[in-house]
Amino acid sequence: KLHPRVDPQAFRTEQVIRFLPDSEHVIELCNFKVLRSVMASITPPIQISPHFMFEDGLCNFEIKLGVTQGHAENVDVTFPMPDSLVALPSFHTGGDVSTAVFGQTTKLFRWQVKRLERQAVLRGTVPLHPLAPLPTTGPLLKLKFEVIGLNVSGVTVAAVEAASESQPRLLLRHVVRSVDSTVQSTIGRIRLEQFKEAQPVSQYPPAPDAQQPGKHMYAL
Repeated sequence: KLHPRVDPQAFRTEQVIRFLPDSEHVIELCNFKVLRSVMASITPPIQISPHFMFEDGLCNFEIKLGVTQGHAENVDVTFPMPDSLVALPSFHTGGDVSTAVFGQTTKLFRWQVKRLERQAVLRGTVPLHPLAPLPTTGPLLKLKFEVIGLNVSGVTVAAVEAASESQPRLLLRHVVRSVDSTVQSTIGRIRLEQFKEAQPVSQYPPAPDAQQPGKHMYAL
């Protein structure tokens, strides 16, 4: 897609982006999509590892974000919480500066990283109804991002020439945008009953004052 100021005929016949500069605004000269057949051979520039651990009455989760090349901007991650949620979750962020909010009505988390240089982490704990069945799969995360300085298309700029009295300031950079990406999280489960059954039982007789109802004391 070419900006209206770009000459489409010059682009088709000469492979030249010829345009009239705008001295008052920043304009994006062109953008294009990479075919899905090409995307299959591309290593994603964003690394995300979401993991959810379900215990009796709790869900602990950890999501890590990182970049393989360049740096990322405007990273936006959203994911739902289980329907069995009974109280507001507690959470905190780490690494690169980021913000996270939870919508009480939608039961959606939204995690945003304005600029991702190295790594960002989101950890939290969600109280669940103790009698609710545990999920069989982890939540599906929706991901949007921009990676600056990465070229996956193979299109490069060989030279720049300015034939204008205003001499516009040209800034050339490669930007990879993800419009609609999804990531399936991994899950783990711990049943506390498994550990309760394995607890050792004292073989000592109860002390005399332990005969009262409601007390569970042992003479050691």
